[in-house]
Amino acid sequence: MSTSNRKSRTAELSEFRLSWALDDEDSPTEITVFDPQNETTTRWITIEKDYVKNLDSVA
Repeated sequence: MSTSNRKSRTAELSEFRLSWALDDEDSPTEITVFDPQNETTTRWITIEKDYVKNLDSVA
């Protein structure tokens, strides 16, 4: 896939303003992704570190 094609596919993706936290700063095993603006409900996703991928590498 060419770089220009990758950029156009990334531009088509929805944009989310999310934050993240690690279970252990020194030796993380999980990352939790959440919406920092949504304080009225609890919504998050937790992923084991071996499955975390940079969005640029999959878009």
